Amino acid sequence: MLPYRTSPLLALVLAPAALAQVEVHTAADLQAIAGNLGEDYVQMADIDLTGVTMTPIGDPTTPFTGSFDGNGFEISNLVMFDFMAPAAGLFGATDSASFTDVRLTDPDVTGFNNVGCLAGTIVDTDATRCTVLNGAVLGVVSVGGMFGRTAGSTLDRCSARADVEGFTRWAGGLVGHVHLDSSLQGCRTAGTVLGNESVGGMSGNLHQSVMWGCSSRSAVEGRLLVGGLTGWMQENLLADPPGTSAILDCSARGDVLATAGGVVSLVDPGGNQIYLIGAAGGLVGWADRGSYICGSIALGDVDGPEGASGSLNGGFVGRAEANCTIAECMAFGDVTGSSAGGFASWTMDDVHISDSVAYGNVTSDWQTGGFVGAFERGHLTNCHAHGHVVADGQPNGHADPGRLLAAAGGLVGYTFPSAAQEFACVITDCSASGSVKSNGQMTGGLIGLAWGVQVIHSKATGDVKCTERRVGGLVGAFMNSTQSGFQPRCELLSCYASGRVIQTMTDPGYDGMVGGLVGEVQTHPAHLHHLHRSYSSGAVSGSGTVGGLVGESGPDYLYHPCYWDTVTSGQSTSAIGTGLTTAEMYQQASFAGWNFPFPWTIDEGNDYPRLHWE
Repeated sequence: MLPYRTSPLLALVLAPAALAQVEVHTAADLQAIAGNLGEDYVQMADIDLTGVTMTPIGDPTTPFTGSFDGNGFEISNLVMFDFMAPAAGLFGATDSASFTDVRLTDPDVTGFNNVGCLAGTIVDTDATRCTVLNGAVLGVVSVGGMFGRTAGSTLDRCSARADVEGFTRWAGGLVGHVHLDSSLQGCRTAGTVLGNESVGGMSGNLHQSVMWGCSSRSAVEGRLLVGGLTGWMQENLLADPPGTSAILDCSARGDVLATAGGVVSLVDPGGNQIYLIGAAGGLVGWADRGSYICGSIALGDVDGPEGASGSLNGGFVGRAEANCTIAECMAFGDVTGSSAGGFASWTMDDVHISDSVAYGNVTSDWQTGGFVGAFERGHLTNCHAHGHVVADGQPNGHADPGRLLAAAGGLVGYTFPSAAQEFACVITDCSASGSVKSNGQMTGGLIGLAWGVQVIHSKATGDVKCTERRVGGLVGAFMNSTQSGFQPRCELLSCYASGRVIQTMTDPGYDGMVGGLVGEVQTHPAHLHHLHRSYSSGAVSGSGTVGGLVGESGPDYLYHPCYWDTVTSGQSTSAIGTGLTTAEMYQQASFAGWNFPFPWTIDEGNDYPRLHWE
């Protein structure tokens, strides 16, 4: 049997019909699209709009529903000033439309709500390989370099080099307001973004949407919720369960400036009252509950005012809410703020951060950490801080009257407990290598103020210097306070500190509480703190009670053999622990009951015990 063949004539009949595209050659052709919003268009030449009066093509009531293929040609010198339009841009509003290879050069668009160079608002619309070069966008609400607002839309390999300014809420280098079920993939931005609330280098917010493979070089400045990539990862409270957002393999390189702090009060579409604290981050300003971030990098500095009116600033994220997950991320920028961290300022309610690093230096008033400033219930796993920490201290109820509190640590400034949860904070396989310097109480190489935390297989190697008391090479103080009637405790399991501890308080009548590992172990019979198989080796000096391992401790604690180097520390006594010479510290046999080769290893005769992951 002969093989079956389709005749050329039959193949032509069966072939799908090619879509007829309306050709666009001139400015008049562009303007004519407004009269037929459902067609498919293709640009056939460069179009210069100098001196041409353009009004937005389509609006939310009668949107553009066709397709526009820019075909790689330019549309240059668009100038639009329209405060009356409900959406301002070359296209006002779209629904179920598409843009491909549209190229806008030197556009200048000013409007009120939903303002962008290519379109004001897009719904269920795809934009592929679209570009804005040297754009200028000015508006009040939802202002972006390319789109003011997106909903259910996909932006693929789009880029905007634009200066964007929004007066109230949602300003972004590419999109002002990324609304429900939108996706940004492989997009790029550069320029500057100025705004008030919810301001970001790529987008003002990310509302139940996804961003992956995107990069922003935009410098960002705003008052509240400010991020190098996005200002606010916003959950959708109308969904059940609430819809969340994700950022994957993204980066932000621009500097971030928060101009103020305070509280934002919002009402979402469901009538829910939302209160947000001013926060800024190198990648994300504020991450709502359930947000997921992986494989991303923040390289810009994060700066903001200190003091009571300052913002919560982090090198990567300002504040992360309940059940956020952050993995395999890095922050490189220096950070300043009221409460600040090299990676995050404040995390709360079961936030998990793993396999991440912070390299920047951190300066703030209190709750200052090389990685996290305030760590409230959650997990840090394989996280490392390499920057230097400086805390000025401030009056606070946790400190003695008239004294300053710093709560400053090389990794974490302050760990918060949770009622009825023994170890609300768990820190595993973490380290801090930068120095810590403060003018307030509770300062440590790893943690300043420890409360309801379990620290496992972790270390601090930087020097610690403080002008106040409760100072330790690893932890400034183990807290002994009640949380809602529950008394959480702290544990150190297989940890060490090797940096110098220097306390320089000038008040001879005030007890320093200085230790090579822990400054003070506050105790209570109902919640015994536990020091387990840990050591210190740095020089220790100060006033009052000074110990090679622990400065001061009450009688109620659990203790498994812990050691300090009596030679290098310069201290022959300690409130807790056993002193050994350097030669003895170099021998495995000296550490009775310790576990070798996991978690400890040792190069006998040459070095102290080291952790398995070093």
